[in-house]
Amino acid sequence: MAQETATGSFGMRSASAPFLGWRMVAIAFLAQNCAVGLCYGSYGPLIETLQAEFHTSRTLAASGLSALSLVMGLCSPMVGALTHGFSLRLLMMIGAIGNAAGFFLLSMAGSIEMVLAIFGLIIGPSVCLLGVVPTSTLISNWFLLARGRALGIINTSFFIVLAPIATATILQTLGIRAVFLSIALIFVTLLPVLAFVVTRPEDVGQTQWGQDQAAIAPAPRPEKAASSREIMTSKPFWVLGIIIGLLTAAGIMMMTHLVPMAQSMGIGLESASLLLSIYGMAGVLGALLFGWLADRVGGRLAIAIQAFAWIVPWLLLLAVDGDFVTMLLLSIWIGLCSGSVVVLLGVTMGQWMGQANFGRAMGLVYFIKIPFMFVAGPLGGFIFDMTGSYRWAIILHATTFLGVGLAALLYRPRQNYG
Repeated sequence: MAQETATGSFGMRSASAPFLGWRMVAIAFLAQNCAVGLCYGSYGPLIETLQAEFHTSRTLAASGLSALSLVMGLCSPMVGALTHGFSLRLLMMIGAIGNAAGFFLLSMAGSIEMVLAIFGLIIGPSVCLLGVVPTSTLISNWFLLARGRALGIINTSFFIVLAPIATATILQTLGIRAVFLSIALIFVTLLPVLAFVVTRPEDVGQTQWGQDQAAIAPAPRPEKAASSREIMTSKPFWVLGIIIGLLTAAGIMMMTHLVPMAQSMGIGLESASLLLSIYGMAGVLGALLFGWLADRVGGRLAIAIQAFAWIVPWLLLLAVDGDFVTMLLLSIWIGLCSGSVVVLLGVTMGQWMGQANFGRAMGLVYFIKIPFMFVAGPLGGFIFDMTGSYRWAIILHATTFLGVGLAALLYRPRQNYG
């Protein structure tokens, strides 16, 4: 007969079965890396090839991620609602299949308009079903304590480290269509892994990590299950959405334009792609670092620290004139902060809106993020087309960091569903 025993100082499980939450962390890590790390990490090295192959502008060539982000944002509220009533395994497997189909179709695209349509109409919804909303919900379901640490782990985007270099190598040897086919194959191989997703610990007779400690702590006040309308009219929800939207826009701009920015300074494709990989590697550490920090000081203060820390390296980009070592150091600094944005959103959303509303709120917040996500990539390209440099794009984003840092430092939500 199975007994309930503590798993170290956290979680509870039967004596005959190990706690499955850390397995869910591993699966969510792979899913998030494919959905976000692979899709976003592979795009930057492709921009100049897309521009040349389809005889288009830098603005349009840089718009693939914006089309993806726009549709992902539009779909996120629906996906957030679906996480409350459907199996996360099913949703994530559908997302993987959709991504595989989308990248296969990209390998046959004949125009930039077709490329943008596929990124928007097929890959966008598929990334939404596989990525941030379901993976963050999975972690929130399994972890009561150490949620920031677990979210930090799943948002360590190793594929952002690997994708730029791999993309540049395949691009130079086999061409852009081979890049798309290779990515499609990776999504196909992810499917057997997703078959092991378990939506909630109760589904297998387990409890959240930290439930035993919560049982002996003073009872918290009950969480209020809010409707979508109540969430959408909540001031803390809007403040957090705008703050994260501004930070996300900067991350998308840098992810999209770091390689062509370096190339415009005279740095070659392979070296520029290496910068993007280093940027992603620093993001891996940043997700873990800020996840740890948010568990200790809270999401709000961690956001303020992140925003202020981001100002200096962005402004230093204005002084770089083709020096690879300087760009390398700045890529590390910028990447450390960039990798934290999704982690800080997840931690702060849970603290401000409560576990009962987490999945729905995470989906709805993309409504606020849509304009920031959609505009970021094309705006950087447009500014480059108009001025011949990224100077004013850099200044614009550095200014928003100051505003975000002050807002996060000074704002204290009164309405709190948690």
